Amino acid sequence: MRSRFFTSAAVAALFVLVGGMESVSAQDRPLRPVGSVTFEPEPAAPEKGVFNLKPDDRRIRSLRIVADEGSADIRFLTLIYANGETERVRVRQVLKEGERTNMFRLAEPRPVRAIEVSYVPKGAVTLVLLADPRRPEPPVAEWAELGCKSVGFLVDRDVLPINSPDRFKALRLRSSGFDIELVEMLVRYGNGTRDNFVIRKIIPSGSRTGPIDLRGDRRRISQIDFLYRTNAVGLVKTKLCVEGLKASETEEDG
Repeated sequence: MRSRFFTSAAVAALFVLVGGMESVSAQDRPLRPVGSVTFEPEPAAPEKGVFNLKPDDRRIRSLRIVADEGSADIRFLTLIYANGETERVRVRQVLKEGERTNMFRLAEPRPVRAIEVSYVPKGAVTLVLLADPRRPEPPVAEWAELGCKSVGFLVDRDVLPINSPDRFKALRLRSSGFDIELVEMLVRYGNGTRDNFVIRKIIPSGSRTGPIDLRGDRRRISQIDFLYRTNAVGLVKTKLCVEGLKASETEEDG
């Protein structure tokens, strides 16, 4: 009985040893692919953002986009000009936070009303438009002489017809000969309305008043009535002349 027990134990140990050897041998054999699964995600649809430009920033010479926060794949830009025309600019740049696109330059500065950007965000992102707008030069004040009147002695009233087709936003007065005290000025406009200005200032000979703004900023003038006082004596001629500040064509009618 004892001999049979040891024989059975020896056989069992042999099987364990052989099984272990076979397991090690199987691990050493290379594995080969026997199947595959492919996942193709749907392409992300581009988002669109619009930068609306202020009037003073519309004459752009060059521009670029910066990822101020987050990252995004910038596809293209669409420039929308003031006259309604559009121009598409291909970009194809992936921006990480703080990175910028290449610089895009316009052939000539043109008024751009808005810029549309097409992009695929990589999470939350903030895009900033950097541009180099050409600021419009301030218009040079253009004063035109509207006419002069010879003034009399002491207190007098006079009328100066205005035949200019231009529109004006301000008036100023000039004296020559003797000092003139201008009391009142009545301005009649082309549409029949009128404004009365109480001046009560002395205009020294050879000098001008400061600008007197017209209500509405852009008016055609038909006539100006004056009430003035002067100390003119003898044969010395004294004149009261009126100059008008022309309104630019781009200014709105008042």
